Amino acid sequence: MNGIGAVLARRLMARRAGSGAIVLMALVVARAAGSALEMRSTNNHGWLRIASEGLSNQVHTIEYSTSFTNWTPVAVVHDGPFEFADPASGVLPHRFYRLVSRSKKTTDDGKNLVGFPTDPFLSQAENPDDVRWIKFAILLSDTNKVWFQDSSKYLFHYDFASLRLAPFKGMNRSQFDAATLYRSNQIAVLGAVLCPPGNSAELGIQFVGWDPYPSSELVAWYHLVRSAIFGAASASAYYMPMPEQAGIAEADRLYLEEHGALISRVERWLAGDACYSQGWALGRLVFVTASEIVAAYSDGRLKPEDILLTDGVPPEVPYVAGIISLVPATPNSHVAILARSYGVPFVYQVRPEDRARAVALAGQDVLLRLDVIGRYCKTTLAAVSPDLDPTLRAELLALKALGTIALTPKAPFGAIAADATGLTPADTKYFGGKAANYGLLHRVIPANSEPAIAFSFDLWDAFLDQELPGYGRTLRQEIQLRTQDYVYPPDVASAQLTLAGIRALIRDAARFNPAQQEAVLSALAVFDPLRKVRFRSSTNVEDSEQFTGAGLYDSYSGCPADDLDGDTAGPCRCDADESNERGVFRAMQRVYASFYNDNAWLERLRFRVNENDVGMAVLAHHSFPDECELANGVATVKFSKSYTYKSYDGELATQLGAVSVANPVDGSLPELVGFSGFSYSGSAVAPYLSHVQYSNLVPLGAHVMTWQND
Repeated sequence: MNGIGAVLARRLMARRAGSGAIVLMALVVARAAGSALEMRSTNNHGWLRIASEGLSNQVHTIEYSTSFTNWTPVAVVHDGPFEFADPASGVLPHRFYRLVSRSKKTTDDGKNLVGFPTDPFLSQAENPDDVRWIKFAILLSDTNKVWFQDSSKYLFHYDFASLRLAPFKGMNRSQFDAATLYRSNQIAVLGAVLCPPGNSAELGIQFVGWDPYPSSELVAWYHLVRSAIFGAASASAYYMPMPEQAGIAEADRLYLEEHGALISRVERWLAGDACYSQGWALGRLVFVTASEIVAAYSDGRLKPEDILLTDGVPPEVPYVAGIISLVPATPNSHVAILARSYGVPFVYQVRPEDRARAVALAGQDVLLRLDVIGRYCKTTLAAVSPDLDPTLRAELLALKALGTIALTPKAPFGAIAADATGLTPADTKYFGGKAANYGLLHRVIPANSEPAIAFSFDLWDAFLDQELPGYGRTLRQEIQLRTQDYVYPPDVASAQLTLAGIRALIRDAARFNPAQQEAVLSALAVFDPLRKVRFRSSTNVEDSEQFTGAGLYDSYSGCPADDLDGDTAGPCRCDADESNERGVFRAMQRVYASFYNDNAWLERLRFRVNENDVGMAVLAHHSFPDECELANGVATVKFSKSYTYKSYDGELATQLGAVSVANPVDGSLPELVGFSGFSYSGSAVAPYLSHVQYSNLVPLGAHVMTWQND
């Protein structure tokens, strides 16, 4: 028998599951250096299980024949012991098996069976809390086996498949993607087995693809993969759909789970809950769907003193006492950054039973407290007795009383524009925080930051001092007249109508005068007139130690050529797909109008900001359309100082392309990288980087930006 030693044969009578037919199976037991092959009963799918004690550092090939003459490989397994369930055994009338063993070589980096909970093919963890994985491919020409790759050796599917799997040899990356990620002409399905950090009796199975997969096929692939994980029979296995598959998985949840593919998310393995902002809150727990938050705030169903329970976190949430989300959010979203700025607790509870309990408490007064110890988040959510002493309640809420915002009042600069690349934080009083800080950015990375122009508060004040046609008042006087009677908390519905009217005045009724227009276009002459310019909000009531103002104001793009062509007819000269002109003054007036966005104005009212001290300046630089964007991100940092010792720590949240980090709405999770460092007596230590979370929009193991250099 090919020199592998003595041969033993035996016959086994087995009834094929569900058919009633008697199937005659034969097994050849080949002994090779102590390895013996045996046949065991069928699994739940009627697949015969072929087992061996195996030997370490050996590669074993299970082969079959229908005639004892021509042998064909069934599966490649490594070491031992092992047990392989053969899907083909459920449909063939008979087949004979044998085992051929040999020593393992360095090129043996693919196999059809992996172990659980450990296996040499598992990826390497960058930190103890990382999820680990083994990537695999299922060739659609042979759906009876799964090809697992050594994921500590090959980071990506292509790296392994182009070397080891015959259909892909010689393919480039684009050809490989076309043959695996799209249903049209697909020749293989890619995926990964996920293992949680620590010792756990759980695993996850993912399938990769840009097009949704039919649930019937997902079920078949899911059970094929699970059967190829030796030692996982008692483990809880979950189907963890990628974002592209999440919609159809949710729609077909009942079908998938009835067929054994329980649906879950990787977030179930988080260490504790996901605390996006720690702190405590006492108030009524109010459930409002994400799409209804603005309406509920307007009509009084949701109030500033309430704790919001919601099924999703939109890009913007008005001020509330606390936030509990029933789905994962993003740590550096605008909502999370503002929550940290306000000291508002914001949490996603990982365990389903905890989320169910939160839903059951909706409508009651509760105490929410979030404590973060290292990377572990502990959530305390408790019902408050209706008999709580009102005096005690008032004393508790007094502890949450607002401080004051230390802001730099705006001041006249003496000109409407300046080169932003030379500005420093001291210029905040002239140009707002965003423009004043841009100079530092450009000086540090001049080759990777655009030249920029800053428009000062002088232009803002001149714009407000114009007389509105038909009103007999200046724009500034009209705004003051409409807002002067509001105190916090206002009638939100009334305030929203007032603010909408003010924004309409700024956008549509007011105008830059000819002299202002000439000065603006002159300042913008440094830019290519046929390329869009991004006009970014820059106020002196954000980016401070006490108040970030994240996401409260808006930015817009405009085309200089549209204001230089002498007409108002489209299309836009910077974008032929735009049928109307999109000039720079239109964009700047929309930035100005965002100063009176609902949540921006409500926050200034809440903090009792003197409106005469603040205003809207503008930072302008070339626009980067979404299709050109390679990555985007948000960085948060905290500094500490004690005598000559200075330390800092923070987090970088980055995401692929133009998919928003600040305002995610599609369930995408960004990559998270922590950083920290310190200096002592002027001697600085290089920062330490730690990987916290992978983006779910890049292949497992890949980074949004170059690790660690970028």
